[in-house]
Amino acid sequence: MQRLGRAWIVGLVLLGVSCRVGPSYREVRKDDWDVVFRVPEGIYSMTSSPDGALFVVAFSGGGPIYRSEPGRDTEWSKVIITQQGQPIFRTIYAPTSTTVFGFGDGHLLRWDEGKGITDFGTRGRAKWCGDYASGGSGVTALWGRGDRDVFAVGARGTILHYNGVEWTPMRNPISDVITDECTAPATSTLWSVGGNEHDVFAAGLRYLRLSANGRWTDIEQVRGVDDSVSSHGIAAQGATVFFGGIRSIRTDKNSPRLYPRAGVLAFSGNGLRALTGYDNVVGMNGGGALPGSAAVFWSFDNDLLIIDGSAVRVLRLRDFRTVRGAVAMGHRIYVAGLPRDNEEDVVVRLR
Repeated sequence: MQRLGRAWIVGLVLLGVSCRVGPSYREVRKDDWDVVFRVPEGIYSMTSSPDGALFVVAFSGGGPIYRSEPGRDTEWSKVIITQQGQPIFRTIYAPTSTTVFGFGDGHLLRWDEGKGITDFGTRGRAKWCGDYASGGSGVTALWGRGDRDVFAVGARGTILHYNGVEWTPMRNPISDVITDECTAPATSTLWSVGGNEHDVFAAGLRYLRLSANGRWTDIEQVRGVDDSVSSHGIAAQGATVFFGGIRSIRTDKNSPRLYPRAGVLAFSGNGLRALTGYDNVVGMNGGGALPGSAAVFWSFDNDLLIIDGSAVRVLRLRDFRTVRGAVAMGHRIYVAGLPRDNEEDVVVRLR
């Protein structure tokens, strides 16, 4: 990252004041990265653990999960292999290099090295809703503060908590008003969960915060916040928590169209703030930050949005066909996806 770091043109985001300068933009080509792993089955998703391991979930071949050795990003092994007929890990969260929580095929799962897979069973039964079947209580995101404090969020305001023994549902302002999953609006889905050592947030088109008394409450919307941002990723840096997602921009042409663009909100002690200058950035589909690392949001259309202290950078990965995930370890950025000149998915380390 040193070569890229020297070349960045810093855009300042002054979170404590009203004046903000937009992000810097840089194109990144294949000469700006090193391939650390190749995944012939294709990459479904990627994450990292606080102790320095990378994990990728493969698309095919039973959806195996590969792991890099902590601190050695070019040394990989296949650590999770599901047997035929077993649920496959898809959405994952790794509190350590030896433990992975996941959701797939309707099941909440846990893997511990040396112990194998624990299947906690299905979450919610599918219901026939006229001309389609609902997906039950589908989980869209997992996050936690260790293997005894894990949160899962999803459709119809679903919030689940794992205490080290079992998963229990948590009431919240969205789930409390849904009486029939067939009539639940799409806006009731929570797409992201995250936070820091003090706060936990769950968000979609609504933004919820877990209070000290264990109750989920709506975050009060403040002036200047675009409440149409649907959060698809949460990343914390110290006391500030960032929400990256999608907001739609309507064109002024004769036949107006909606275009998905990035929306970024920040939460600190003073409430939510909207960060500006992202009209040229495609909507974000994921995000996260390890303690002491940059906050990284990414889109399938090859844009990375990186917040590191007061610096905001947008990297355009022109030599990728599609991005499947991005994480930061300290100031090192890793990207997973399919390059344009390759038929094999890769994990790369940006220089």
